[in-house]
Amino acid sequence: LEMGLKRCAQRQQQRAAKGDLPLLSLQEVPTLQMLEKSMRNAKRNRGTGIDAIPDELYAALPSEIAKYTYPLLLKMHTTCSEPYSFKGGWQAAIWKGKGLINSKLSFRQILIEDCLAKKFRRAHRELLMHAAKDYFMPLQCGGRKGLGTDIASHAAMLFSKVAKHVGVSSGKLYIDIVAAYYTTLRELVVQKASGPSNWTKMAKSFKIEDAAVEKLAQILEMATAMQDMGASDHLQSFTAEILSDTWCVMPGCHQVSHTRRGTRPGDPIADLLFCIVLVPIVKRLRACLDVVEDFVHLSWDGKKTAELSGDQHKEEAFLDISLADDLVLMVTTQHPEQLESKLQKVSAIAIDTFIEHGLDINLSEHKTELVLAFRGRGAMPCRRKVHIDQGGKVTIESKYKGSCLINVALEYKHLGTWTNEQCTMRQNISEGLAKANAAFRPLQQKVLA
Repeated sequence: LEMGLKRCAQRQQQRAAKGDLPLLSLQEVPTLQMLEKSMRNAKRNRGTGIDAIPDELYAALPSEIAKYTYPLLLKMHTTCSEPYSFKGGWQAAIWKGKGLINSKLSFRQILIEDCLAKKFRRAHRELLMHAAKDYFMPLQCGGRKGLGTDIASHAAMLFSKVAKHVGVSSGKLYIDIVAAYYTTLRELVVQKASGPSNWTKMAKSFKIEDAAVEKLAQILEMATAMQDMGASDHLQSFTAEILSDTWCVMPGCHQVSHTRRGTRPGDPIADLLFCIVLVPIVKRLRACLDVVEDFVHLSWDGKKTAELSGDQHKEEAFLDISLADDLVLMVTTQHPEQLESKLQKVSAIAIDTFIEHGLDINLSEHKTELVLAFRGRGAMPCRRKVHIDQGGKVTIESKYKGSCLINVALEYKHLGTWTNEQCTMRQNISEGLAKANAAFRPLQQKVLA
């Protein structure tokens, strides 16, 4: 702790001597009410950080603690620096709720920070959310008020329902990114986010081709996501400070690990930073596709009301629905024999685009899969070809992965909801009844005895 305090003071003095602090306006500083709100909303019975101070203390005395800690928050924002104790914490392995208990694939690593650091981050999250509210894509859900899991799930189901009603063939590509929050390059979010080291040193750990690394270098020369978002210099500088010099400690281990990648799952702004990074990735993905005529086109009057007016002069083209790192791409076509080839092209471009940004796609079963709905004349031969002749597989020619196979599923569980080519809710109803019976059966004898 003494070395940490000396390092913090030394770094603040060096930065103040350089005079490179960005201009700061009052709108870019979290207010006392924001800090107190984050303390009032503290969740009970959660793990504590290294300081071992629980959330219950902040929830019991929110106004008193906020009043005494707010000067520290002001100092952090005026100097664009954080205490080193706020930059790390315990790295805990949490079981996903499925899979073998002795397999590392059944666990996810979560950063457990000090509770006070979380309260400060939640106040900073409000500033980030306000700056990014007009930057997100229309159907980019998760972390945004009024756009939760149900909106993303129902939008994907509504796409299939509309395609069935119109009578056109439709296909959806469900994308699963390998360790999305853990492998995201921080330089895609904001410049100078990984400290003094060069990102090319980390490229050695990338399991991608050299051509993809060269493309990634070109992308890093472009504007970052926060620059593209139009964020202020202070907001960018403070976010870069949050993502620099980060560390973690494994329980039972005294060695401190320095981390340079990822948005740090467990941090209050981890999901928001990934959502900001996802916007330019999807924009480049859309730019690479020349099947714009097969996007989902919706005409409306441009007014967000429940009533539909006759003046529908505005048209929106939708290709994707996302909830944090869960992404689905949607394509329609009039001719069923063209659906497979179009989704092959969309899948290959999507895989290559994510690889060029340092992210890999999990092509295993139940992860990244296709759901195809053939309709119209010639639908039956196309369905037989994919599901019987090809064994439910579609070959994708990726520029970096080469020839690879993607599974074609009859039904896919997306965001907790089953979706299929017939657009029925039978599977969801059956699963819900089964879970209700399983929960009621152990209590049945006690209650009805």
